[in-house]
Amino acid sequence: HKKGQKFIYKGTLPKICPSAWNSLYPYVRVLSFGGNLPWEKEGEAHIACPDYKNPVVFRLVRLTNKEDK
Repeated sequence: HKKGQKFIYKGTLPKICPSAWNSLYPYVRVLSFGGNLPWEKEGEAHIACPDYKNPVVFRLVRLTNKEDK
């Protein structure tokens, strides 16, 4: 994955590394249902991929319907 690359989750698996997706999915679910993580800004999460050979940190952002279009 490249810096700045974007994925929008709409209920189906995006074209993303399965190992990374396994780490991201629980946080995607929290944000998609309006939840927040107490240690992050509202509507955001930063999640690291567990692949030590290709370290990537993903920034998840909850979009409003207006931003989604």
